[in-house]
Amino acid sequence: MICHFSRKSQTGCRKNYCKIVAIVDRALEGKRVVQLVKQGVRLFEIRFDQFQGTLEQALSQGKQLKELAKVETIGTSHMQHSMHTIEKFTSVVDYLDIEFSSLTRDAMIQMVKEKQKRIILSAHDFSKPLSKRKISEIYKFAVKIGAQISKFACTVSNLSEYKDFLRSLRSVCSWRPVVTSHETSNLALNPTSPPNSNPYPQLAHMAMGRFGKASRILAPYFGSCLAYGYLFAPNASGQMSVQNLSRMHRLLYGTPRSSRSLRP
Repeated sequence: MICHFSRKSQTGCRKNYCKIVAIVDRALEGKRVVQLVKQGVRLFEIRFDQFQGTLEQALSQGKQLKELAKVETIGTSHMQHSMHTIEKFTSVVDYLDIEFSSLTRDAMIQMVKEKQKRIILSAHDFSKPLSKRKISEIYKFAVKIGAQISKFACTVSNLSEYKDFLRSLRSVCSWRPVVTSHETSNLALNPTSPPNSNPYPQLAHMAMGRFGKASRILAPYFGSCLAYGYLFAPNASGQMSVQNLSRMHRLLYGTPRSSRSLRP
């Protein structure tokens, strides 16, 4: 089992059941999808903002993932997408990844709630580490809106900055109630539970740059509920292929829980 530990992780939260996320930016064949799930992938992020194809093809991919593999899916939009377009692909995913700084953030939050979907509230800084103050501000907002996951990604250039980033995350965990790995897997990351069953969002975090790969390999150890891997090419510094990420997680943490039944 991945991350089924009772002791606390190094960010001060109990170690999460960390799910590996495969980033989908182009069409996947059905056989490849089944193979990825067998290798340990438990979520697929459809990059509607970077998908190499039409919107219709991206929507078809989302439907295929649900029908073929019975896995959870995440949709990521572009700031230039209209709300009408975002509403379309929100209908075929379980989660919508909403950037905290997006101009349409509040409208997307309202739309997701109306559709009874789930929210990943994200914050990215591609040039420097996120400050403790910013992390706290964003996490408290995630609690306020009832997000299921609060995700943080930032560039760190040295070990000291990476340690400071983890300490800032730990400060967030210091005031929220501890959520056990059992509660995590059955609430925040369970598609059959009500969208707002757990009022305290789980943390997902990763570094970009020099420590990017290490942060993804050690994601369960440092309390992240998600670890992202690319399928075709990295779209951020420090990303790992989903195959290598799955292999490292199996080596360090054991075999992931079996997925729901796969169609041939």
